[in-house]
Amino acid sequence: MVMFAPTLEEVADATEQERRMLDDVSRHDRGCWAYMKAQMNRLRSVAFALADVSIGLVS
Repeated sequence: MVMFAPTLEEVADATEQERRMLDDVSRHDRGCWAYMKAQMNRLRSVAFALADVSIGLVS
């Protein structure tokens, strides 16, 4: 999730070092997105977790 992405012209004019940096940022963004998506699927509170399992209903 890049806030300020380079333009196509900037990418075309990038040096080799800048291209490697852009690749690293892109790879990092994909990894963070996967982590954020996984976290969004987690239960929000203990109450939901307890209600999901039968032993939680007993307690």
